Amino acid sequence: MRMKKFYTLAAAILVTMATVFAQSPDKISYQAVVRNNNDALLVNAQVRIKLSILQGSIYGKSVYVETHSIMTNENGLVSIEIGGGRVVSGNFSTIDWSLGSFFIKTEIDPTGGTNYTIVGTSQLLSVPYALYAKTSGTSTPGPKGDKGDQGEQGVAGPKGDKGDKGDQGEQGVAGPKGDKGDKGDQGEQGVAGPKGDKGDKGDQGEQGIAGPKGDKGDKGEQGEQGVAGPKGDKGDQGEQGIAGPKGDKGDKGDQGEQGIAGPKGDKGDKGDKGDTGSSVSLLTTCSNGQVLKWSSSSSTWICADDINYSRKFIQVYDSTGGIDLNSTTPTALTWDSQSYVNTTYFTHSTSTNNSRVYLVEAGWYKLSYVVGSDNNTATRANIRCRIRLNGTTYITPGGTFSYSRNDTDDNATNTSIVFVQTTSANEYYEVLCDRAGSSGASTSIANSSWTTAEYVN
Repeated sequence: MRMKKFYTLAAAILVTMATVFAQSPDKISYQAVVRNNNDALLVNAQVRIKLSILQGSIYGKSVYVETHSIMTNENGLVSIEIGGGRVVSGNFSTIDWSLGSFFIKTEIDPTGGTNYTIVGTSQLLSVPYALYAKTSGTSTPGPKGDKGDQGEQGVAGPKGDKGDKGDQGEQGVAGPKGDKGDKGDQGEQGVAGPKGDKGDKGDQGEQGIAGPKGDKGDKGEQGEQGVAGPKGDKGDQGEQGIAGPKGDKGDKGDQGEQGIAGPKGDKGDKGDKGDTGSSVSLLTTCSNGQVLKWSSSSSTWICADDINYSRKFIQVYDSTGGIDLNSTTPTALTWDSQSYVNTTYFTHSTSTNNSRVYLVEAGWYKLSYVVGSDNNTATRANIRCRIRLNGTTYITPGGTFSYSRNDTDDNATNTSIVFVQTTSANEYYEVLCDRAGSSGASTSIANSSWTTAEYVN
């Protein structure tokens, strides 16, 4: 999961007051304290601050915008003068401070760039004296005006520490319905209010704690025939059945397996002396890891790899990442790097058709894969993957998928292992992924996706 960094901003505005006889400085002193996500001061760090003067409300028009690139001191403090920065738009000296309320919008990039991740807006509750005097027209107080309209709701301040529980107050007048807040801690059971209207269906909640096991239900109806599973291993020898009636003499069958040894018979008569046999020469110069095996074609002993020693596998991986897995059409993973290749049994190119792994020999193979994906949007992504043989056939059972789900800014992993039998040389397989019912963006992660194939026999 990618970690976000948040910074807290503590700011103070110090207004420089001009004297009656002094020239207005057209500047406002401003100080801010920057903290990191552990609430520690960000000291001796180069930051960039963008300041905007908004007219009328926190969503009002920007009448002036400027930026400052500045170093925090050993206390995490920055001190700047509004009106003395690099002008982006507007003219600070021509702002008419008599035209209602003004707000200061502060944006900070704690790395010193232009990716402003800290945003705060506050009202200028007292217009600087010298600046207001430039546009007010007179210093003589006018008559007291009518009471102004109720101002807009201010920006919520930081959440304070939890206070002691107060006494139960009287029921106040219901205010307007606010936006849905974050889920709070479980409160005490309040007095039951009147039954409200039925709300919209909520999102699927998390899996609750399993309840106690219920009573055994009635036997259900016979289900439909399921998909046939893979052929199982050969079972143990069954007991001898009851002899059936003697059938017709059948054709001579193939040589059967060695039967169970019967009881030892009586010693037979001594046989005639046999002919002298030919001598057999054994090889004794095999390489490290090889063993002697009998070759029926050459009727002699030969050196061969020990099946338990030879590394008959290939492992390739995606070192670049960034492959779009959120397509409605299955996308083949590409493998641009190799960990190990036994070229007797496998071939693979890191540049041409690099999604394909070729199986040189016909026989049984063990295929596996791991696909690491990243979701960096605000929408959940469900990804499914599976193995395809020779560009057309998805490997059974059932063209099996592996599934993963990653929520906002989260990582997930698909993995699967399957056995497959090839019937001809140089067949190939690929790993393909696509979207499974949701539209959140998801891409492969560099060095987190790979596939391994092992020749079994």
